[in-house]
Amino acid sequence: MTKRSSALPGMTLVIVPEICLGRGVIVYPQERQRSGGNIERAVASAHPGERSNSRKLPSRLYQHAGISQRQAKTSSSEAGESCLVNDRQFAMNWLYITFSICIAAVLNGLAVRADSFRAPAPSNSQFGRQPSKLFDTISTQRHLTINILRERARLITVKVQSKNSSGSGILIQRQGSVYLVLTNEHVLQHGDKYSIQTPDGYIHPASRYTAASFDDNDLGILQFRSNNASYNVATLGNSAKLAAGDKVFASGFPFAANPSDSGGFVFTVGQVSLVIDKALEGGYQVGYTNKIEQGMSGGPVLNAVGDVVAINGIHAYPLWGEPYTYKDGSKPSPYIRELLVHSAWSIPIDTFLRLRHHQSY
Repeated sequence: MTKRSSALPGMTLVIVPEICLGRGVIVYPQERQRSGGNIERAVASAHPGERSNSRKLPSRLYQHAGISQRQAKTSSSEAGESCLVNDRQFAMNWLYITFSICIAAVLNGLAVRADSFRAPAPSNSQFGRQPSKLFDTISTQRHLTINILRERARLITVKVQSKNSSGSGILIQRQGSVYLVLTNEHVLQHGDKYSIQTPDGYIHPASRYTAASFDDNDLGILQFRSNNASYNVATLGNSAKLAAGDKVFASGFPFAANPSDSGGFVFTVGQVSLVIDKALEGGYQVGYTNKIEQGMSGGPVLNAVGDVVAINGIHAYPLWGEPYTYKDGSKPSPYIRELLVHSAWSIPIDTFLRLRHHQSY
């Protein structure tokens, strides 16, 4: 191979294996012309064993090229010095490049570390924000711990009571001193007088919010007034993003819970097991593995960042009734039904948001 050397202008460097540091031959233009340009042919036709030998080319190679062995040795020494200079310059260049890369990596790492401590901008909730400092603090977390999620659920979950039944509900909106609580219709259908027990333990008289209509979905809203205390309201998420395997957290007030233990409040951890496109009667579409007990109906299902993505309603393995019927009256196949039975079921929050969007509250 012939290469024009940038380090030695006007010269042609004939490279053979292991030429660096004195193992090359420099042929000056006049010698190249005198040899009739056949130096490349001479090198190319050399025996492989001879080309891989030490610093000397065989004498017949010089004779074939038409130059003296003495001239070749002198040129070889000059080429070795040139290679040594180039090697040193190459090493210095790599040292400079390596140093620059290290400095850039350190500066970039500091920038990333600084950014990781910057709190994300709080999301806007269409239902407004509340004055609780604790709630504001946990609202700015990207990844919430179980303890924080549990506290967040506790702050937005209420106990719904009537003369004949009880259940759970979600604080979803505040209008002045009036609060709205989202729950299940089947929690409300057997009563006419209601009360709400808020997270601070106070009990407030409540009434149905008649401006809301949910068609055949198992949803209902109560309202109550609080002039002396302020409560947090939930951030409503996007249930369309739920997929099997996603962690979810459900809360409520089961019948069997001990009232002396956190006021009967229960928080459970699980994951989404099924999301069906065709809704069951009542609008149930999200199946999950959380342990849901009677009394938790109407309570929230939260995602990993603490947003409400569904409303509890059906526990797994129901002892009576047949909740596994689609809205159009059709039945799932035996195989699908068996899958449905193993999960608790909830109504996606998107169902509520879609219906609310077309109403005046």
